[in-house]
Amino acid sequence: MGSAWETAAFILHVLGAHNQQNVAFATVWQILFLLAPLWINAFVYMTFARIVHFYMPDRKVWIIKASQISKLFVFADFFSFVVQAVGGVMVSPGSSASVQQTGLHVYEGGIGIQELFIIIFLGLMITFHIRFVKLTQGRLLLPEEVNLNEENQGRLDKNFEDPNGCFWLLYALYAVLAFITMRIIYRLIEFTKGLDPSVNALPFHEYYFYALDAFPMMAALLILAIFHPGRFIRGPNSSLRDATRAEKKIKKAEKKERTQAKKEQKQMAKEAKQEQKRLDKEAKRGGFSDQV
Repeated sequence: MGSAWETAAFILHVLGAHNQQNVAFATVWQILFLLAPLWINAFVYMTFARIVHFYMPDRKVWIIKASQISKLFVFADFFSFVVQAVGGVMVSPGSSASVQQTGLHVYEGGIGIQELFIIIFLGLMITFHIRFVKLTQGRLLLPEEVNLNEENQGRLDKNFEDPNGCFWLLYALYAVLAFITMRIIYRLIEFTKGLDPSVNALPFHEYYFYALDAFPMMAALLILAIFHPGRFIRGPNSSLRDATRAEKKIKKAEKKERTQAKKEQKQMAKEAKQEQKRLDKEAKRGGFSDQV
């Protein structure tokens, strides 16, 4: 999705260059170009969640499960997406100077939020990395350490056992996040100085955004294409979605069992109460008979 938005943005940019009076081209191009990196960022979050799920025995970093990592950071990315989208629309050509200035501040806040969550996410990645190094210690991973199904433990693929695949993925994600951060820093510097050409030349010279925005995103996409998670995370338990569904089924079954157990307990308590009432009645009758 990120590459599709980047491609669409540049197609519109070319069309806009040949039709410079068309505000729609300029507006849509700017929105797509400003927001496309968020899709790449979301892909990094989901890939790391799959790494944790596939390579870590307990499928956790700190106390956060792999499925929760994906949900938390993708939600954070979506929130940042909405804020940046609002700012991107406000700074689009055709808006008044005051609206554009407000839009700059909104967009700055959005990319600031994005970078904040990237820093928190890096903390999780480094924690996982350190723990995984201690886990492997230069040896091949055991089947149970790669979270494989028991039925497949007798016929493993080399990629399942070799921890190098995990390290390659981690280094690729570090590089992608570095390029995204480089782009965020550029955008923060660009927008904090305003839109006055005499004070801030960044928005008015294309080679800046080619070198500091377009190139980093192209490099990030190239890295993710070369070190695609599908090359390293394959086979049993490679799908976080399937695992989440399985966990939901287990929880649903456990809930059903608990509900059934509660019903049985209530039924037993009811029957015991009825039995006690019957015994009490019989005891009263027996006492009355003795008196007679």
